[in-house]
Amino acid sequence: MRRRILKPHRPYRNPLSRLADEMAAQLAERGQVRSAAAPWLAAAAAIITNARGCGWERDTTPPQMVERVLQPLGWVWRWEGEELVIELPGWTPPPPRVVAVQPSLF
Repeated sequence: MRRRILKPHRPYRNPLSRLADEMAAQLAERGQVRSAAAPWLAAAAAIITNARGCGWERDTTPPQMVERVLQPLGWVWRWEGEELVIELPGWTPPPPRVVAVQPSLF
């Protein structure tokens, strides 16, 4: 008799949350990130399509869904043509670090 091996359960992360997670690292480094809006809108459209199948989100548009996901993160965003610009409020560039290199190291 074979024993069934159970795989660990990983919670589902919707595509918008995954895009926001990827953006968080870039924002911490640069403070402002320009991204193509198409992947964000496509992910939102997929979520809305699934929700409409259950009778929810009937009047929601993809840009509204993206804004709803970004709002609790505290980021500032704006739509510029076909781009989504996200800024981290209060971000200041890190101070430059000077590292002395000994000439005989290389």
